[in-house]
Amino acid sequence: GILTALEQIAADELDVAPKRIKLISADTAQTPDEGFTSGSQSIEYGGTAIRYACAETRDILLRLAAEKLKTTTDKLTVEDGTITAPSGKSVTYWKLSREAQLHREASGGVAPKPPEQHKNIGKSKPRLDIPAKVTGGVAFVQDVRLPGMLFGRISRPPSYRAEIISFDEARVRKLPGIIAAIRDGRFLGVVAEREEQAIAGRDE
Repeated sequence: GILTALEQIAADELDVAPKRIKLISADTAQTPDEGFTSGSQSIEYGGTAIRYACAETRDILLRLAAEKLKTTTDKLTVEDGTITAPSGKSVTYWKLSREAQLHREASGGVAPKPPEQHKNIGKSKPRLDIPAKVTGGVAFVQDVRLPGMLFGRISRPPSYRAEIISFDEARVRKLPGIIAAIRDGRFLGVVAEREEQAIAGRDE
């Protein structure tokens, strides 16, 4: 339920409905390198980072809104991304985001909300990951498919010091989809276009 919890954290700090949050998980091109989050540290590390980043984003948008609505940030209210001034005039995050300087490194200098202001954190909510897991959708790292992606399998020895007695490389290479068959000392592996082809090559 980590993604669901992180969504709630972001929603609370930004003052938007959770359904507006789109989480991108474990994409090395778009997400921070946290090193590792074993031992249930995703909330402690990732959650804290998201809290501070969202708090700063909200602060940037509020300051910009205050300028446009001719008031001060402490007099503004936010409801699901709509910022309203005492005069009744309002502006949305979506409109302000075109002008706001959001492409910057988070400073961590804006304090997150105190617990008493949380509306989503700590509340029970249907987990985001369950539907895909139940229906067979994309839910695990094994489901990832990238352009030009190949699949590999290794043939594991029965014991640590086992030696390869024989290996018919030509036979394995003739199997459908096999790209390469690699032998390096006691290491034996195959690379194929599809996962089941790699498995078949290894078992051959």
